[in-house]
Amino acid sequence: MAIHKCRECGNQVSTKAVTCPSCGAPVKKPGRLSTGCGCLLVGLVVLLIAGFLAQRAEQERRASLSPEQRKAEDDVKREADAKRKAEAVTGRVEPAT
Repeated sequence: MAIHKCRECGNQVSTKAVTCPSCGAPVKKPGRLSTGCGCLLVGLVVLLIAGFLAQRAEQERRASLSPEQRKAEDDVKREADAKRKAEAVTGRVEPAT
């Protein structure tokens, strides 16, 4: 059983105590992640898995296209990229046609 100082009143508190015996403040267990950190970690893992699954679905969709469809899709992407680059250089946005 270790003893540490209470965050509120500074008195000594056992690490097994739930609250400080002097002031009643809840005792944070040392060495454990807080709930916020745990939620953040879980959220990050979920986002990584979702990104992986989305990328895999896109790869499967592209694999199911015919060569002509892939070429047409690549041409559209190339045109869109060229338009974005031109807009970045000139600072003007062209109206959609």
